[in-house]
Amino acid sequence: MRACPRCSECDSEDAKIVSLRSPAGEHYCGRACLREGQKNFIRLMQRTIAEAVS
Repeated sequence: MRACPRCSECDSEDAKIVSLRSPAGEHYCGRACLREGQKNFIRLMQRTIAEAVS
């Protein structure tokens, strides 16, 4: 069992940033991983909204 959370993008053990934007409260190790995680979340939300509209 892990003592500390891992990065949601690269699986690093040094996750210092917690994203409050997504409901899961994902953890990231740095700005590059945070940026990629936010891009993925926004793409997911745009797809969900497009499917709901159509």
